[in-house]
Amino acid sequence: MRLVLMVITLSIVVIISFCQSKDKKVNQPLPKGSIPLNKVFDPKVAPCMFIVPQLKPLERLDGKGTIGLKAKDCGQCHQSIYKEWSQTTHSSALSDLQFQAEIAKKDVPKWQCLNCHIPIQNQREYFVTHLVDGDILKPVKKNNPGFDPEMKKEAITCATCHVRADKQGKSFIYGAIGRSDGNNNGTNPPHPVKKNKRFLRKRCFYCHNVTKSPIEDRTLCFFTTGQEWRGGPYGPGQAGIDKDRYSGKKDCVDCHMPLTKRKIADLDKTDPDKQIPERSSHLHYWVGGGVPKSFKTYDTLIDRGFVTALKVDTSRITKLVPGKENTFHVILENTDINGHSLPTGDGERFILIEATLRDGDKQVLERKHYKIYREMEWSISPPNLTDNRLNPLEKINWTFKMKLPKELDKSQLVITALHVRLLPKTAAFMKNTPNIDPLYAGKVKNVENHYPFSSYVFKEVIHLKDNSRKKFEMKELIELSKQRKGKTQLDELKRVEAY
Repeated sequence: MRLVLMVITLSIVVIISFCQSKDKKVNQPLPKGSIPLNKVFDPKVAPCMFIVPQLKPLERLDGKGTIGLKAKDCGQCHQSIYKEWSQTTHSSALSDLQFQAEIAKKDVPKWQCLNCHIPIQNQREYFVTHLVDGDILKPVKKNNPGFDPEMKKEAITCATCHVRADKQGKSFIYGAIGRSDGNNNGTNPPHPVKKNKRFLRKRCFYCHNVTKSPIEDRTLCFFTTGQEWRGGPYGPGQAGIDKDRYSGKKDCVDCHMPLTKRKIADLDKTDPDKQIPERSSHLHYWVGGGVPKSFKTYDTLIDRGFVTALKVDTSRITKLVPGKENTFHVILENTDINGHSLPTGDGERFILIEATLRDGDKQVLERKHYKIYREMEWSISPPNLTDNRLNPLEKINWTFKMKLPKELDKSQLVITALHVRLLPKTAAFMKNTPNIDPLYAGKVKNVENHYPFSSYVFKEVIHLKDNSRKKFEMKELIELSKQRKGKTQLDELKRVEAY
């Protein structure tokens, strides 16, 4: 019996010692030269360098316990909003295969990347308090006893924007439409709510305008979307906002979260005492450039409100001369549904416009292309080497020449616009990146089967004999994009890499 007790006691000691030694690797004494994070970065200038501090569950106003902070907790009542969020790139920000390959690279400030992809302290196994010598590659980490692994999986979750703590440390909800006088239009929420439109509208820029923080030369995190909007026709310029909108005209919410009329919560429909009136509510889809994070989410792209901001006008392609070199004009426009550059986001994105002269459906006689892109010199402060992206409302005339066949009976001119996020050479680097999280490593190895590299946003076939035209609808373009899954998209985009 004594021997058994001794073995158990020794086992407990070993386990405790192991845990303590493991914790010491994170909760270590401050190394020499440690500088507090808020002394290295100004939270107002570089908010992406900070996370939302630990949040407590919401206390019910009726005193009957608490409400959890996970999206699935919110979805118990806000079912339609939860369903919308679950289809978005926000909900898959952590499981994004390109992101997982990026943060697995050596000498990448993973903690900084996670600040936008899992931005709440509750989601972090550890959090960063100091930097040794102010170096982002030398973070001082601290274990988080309040880590919630399920909430981590939700990535950019409801609480990212909507939950904060008051001065007493009690959590509350930030809402955009509820009344600030406490009368919530008959909805009677079970949790504390404060109205703050401006806070919610500004929240996008914490991560979609990462221009004021140091960028390590192997990461692709350099977003100027907020800057593009601010200087564009819908932004406030370099100064000035109104009390409700982060712009005097339109901002991110107006375009990416349009208003609808509905019940803000879906309660028990059989209980008349639990019914609430319909009211204005923002959709939570945040549809972007039309290149989803998985092939299955193509199916809901139109229902989620996707329309392309790019207008391609081929109406000036007329009066062609057979057997001669002809000049073609295609008008490209960043239309008024877009308040930032086209494309925007990370530096790898571009839009490829192609004109393909065909003799019938198969034989390619000639190709011309125009690339709308930003090329960058990746360094601590990456300057643009080339930037011909379309500014908001900008319109350009793409002009090119082609020699036409003498006989135009079967001749076709095919104009396409392809929004490209990832090229095969980048995918090859991803596949060869070591130490990718085992949860995602298998999919990264076969990334072309799981991750769309690009999407068609325009296609028109012009029959040169009689100038008859077939312009593809968005539904048809989505089907074309879906069909390129696997090796097909690798083969097609290898040709594009030469441009």
